[in-house]
Amino acid sequence: YDTMQRPGDVLRATWNDIDAGGLCVRQGKTGIDVWCPLDALTLTMLEQTPRRSTQIVTTPSGKAYSTYSYFASHFRQVREAAALPDELRVQDLRRTAGTEISAGGGRIEPLSGHQPNSP
Repeated sequence: YDTMQRPGDVLRATWNDIDAGGLCVRQGKTGIDVWCPLDALTLTMLEQTPRRSTQIVTTPSGKAYSTYSYFASHFRQVREAAALPDELRVQDLRRTAGTEISAGGGRIEPLSGHQPNSP
């Protein structure tokens, strides 16, 4: 959510991609390099997270996710444990972040990788 990136891009992110209070991401879909500022709570959580893999987001056993569907199945388990609506999908995090940035008067293009005024 904090990065407003596509799930696949977040899954590819490594610990070395964290720089100067943000996450550097090369978007798989656009090929664009994006720097995503991270809030203090996210940075603190990352500092306290054990580095069991080169990837930041890992399976419960500490390995990189081999497929997006494997990650999505874990997301569903977390969603169900948190009693969140069944229609909630991991992709909704990107859309929600964009909506909140826009509602606050910010521009989403620097994070989304989209061209200004694109649909």
